[in-house]
Amino acid sequence: MEAGPTSHALALAALTSARSALHALHSALQTLRQRALKRDFVGSLKQLSRTEWLSLTLLLVLLWRSRRDLRSEASAFLGIFEGAARLLTGRAVRKNFLKDQSKKLQSSCKFSDFYEVFPKWLSEGLSAHSFQDMKPIQRKVLPLALGGHDVVATAPTGSGKTLAFLVPAMVHASSQSAPSVAEGPIVLVLAPTRELVIQIRSVAEKLTSRARGALTVAAVYGGTRKMDQLAALRQNRSLHLLVATVGRLMDFMREHRAFRLRRCSFLVLDEGDKMLDDGFEEEVVLIGGEARRDKQVLFFSATWPPSVERAALRLCSRPAAVLQRVRLEPQEVESKEGRSLPPDVIEQVVEVVKRDDHEHKLPILLDYLEEAKLSTPMHQGGGKVLIFVRTRNAADELATLVTQRYGGRSDAIHGQRKQEQRETSLRHFCSGNTRALITTDVLGRGVDIPDVSLVFIYDFPDDIETYIHRVGRTGRNGRPGRAVSLFVPQYWNSYMAKELQDVLERCQQGVPVALQEAATSSTWNNGWSGWTQPDEL
Repeated sequence: MEAGPTSHALALAALTSARSALHALHSALQTLRQRALKRDFVGSLKQLSRTEWLSLTLLLVLLWRSRRDLRSEASAFLGIFEGAARLLTGRAVRKNFLKDQSKKLQSSCKFSDFYEVFPKWLSEGLSAHSFQDMKPIQRKVLPLALGGHDVVATAPTGSGKTLAFLVPAMVHASSQSAPSVAEGPIVLVLAPTRELVIQIRSVAEKLTSRARGALTVAAVYGGTRKMDQLAALRQNRSLHLLVATVGRLMDFMREHRAFRLRRCSFLVLDEGDKMLDDGFEEEVVLIGGEARRDKQVLFFSATWPPSVERAALRLCSRPAAVLQRVRLEPQEVESKEGRSLPPDVIEQVVEVVKRDDHEHKLPILLDYLEEAKLSTPMHQGGGKVLIFVRTRNAADELATLVTQRYGGRSDAIHGQRKQEQRETSLRHFCSGNTRALITTDVLGRGVDIPDVSLVFIYDFPDDIETYIHRVGRTGRNGRPGRAVSLFVPQYWNSYMAKELQDVLERCQQGVPVALQEAATSSTWNNGWSGWTQPDEL
């Protein structure tokens, strides 16, 4: 049976549409090749498997059948095809990088040696903000992360881990098409405190300063109005990287349904042990479950107890044997309990005090403040002092006393102050306008404050890990620092004297005789009344 005129017309129309589709495909390939930025994109396409080619072909067929006029929708097709092809190309780049560059990166000391691997704007951002020499944690984590591995890393605060996860995260995000805000970010970074979230966002904004919208960064955290943050998020057409506290992120996902995590393929937990200590393990696992199943996970922790290892394994979708574990050496010392200890560039001093009151403790603080030369300009040898206390009232009281003595050179920061006030106080302290900052444990982790010459622990914390993190506020980037702690033996902290002595000995620091007596006294568990200072014996 011969085909009628109608059949010939349909065949001709189909041939014309197919020819248009081929022209659109050719145009897309030409565009992608021009955007390859020093990558052998055509070579990468040749290496695609049959399954991957079949997927792209199916995508073309579905798009063709869903549109009557393919030519008029060429721009939409180009965007979809480009996203799929860039994702496959990114996979090939990561595979080749892991094979050819991993060993080279571990032996390198500069970011500039690998600018060819990074997007041009990222290389320019690193250079513009003087991120040149790589730190040990960066040399260890970057090759694994860029190679697509899940990584669990034990590293103390101040070791440079922020760049260790932001750089590979941005390389990962740049290889994919931009998601809308409703779809959620490609990269999600979780941090335990708003101060740490703000700091990570600040570093990310520096890295993307030359991106010109190619990669968008946002942050959500408590202490500010939810609707203001939500409005700021919705002003962006896309969202590549989101930094968030767990609580505020859960609010946005449950109450406001601001976005989903269906596009999230890169998950970072910074200070993961702190989040677990705060009771957020189930929330963190729930968030991880909302992300893609094939997501890449980077888990950073200052300590590595069994609870942290369990949570990391729950987050990672890959077998435990495949996980890459990184431990920073030799900048950190590790105790027999798996506890990270302060770097040896920090001098640790412990003053054992008889009573837990201002009468016994304040004179010691003032003596050390005199040694810190708060009235002397910093360029002439003056220092900055970070003072930790237990309560908000104590922070305000000490700030008033220090201000009266040194004339407006101190400030207090704690949870009762508004977020804007806290950010202003922290900014003034970082810049050196404020020379003494009294704080609760809100700054105990993560927040990087430059040039702190003295950490003074006025109220000793309830656990030794918090002590270690507080001490780590000084001695940054290998510079010498000093940490002075006031320890008051009590019946409820009887276990602490022995643990503190163990930390000091392992760091090769002097142990006061009074602390040794407290740790070994046979009447220690009977409370304060069973222990006396040596000068009263």
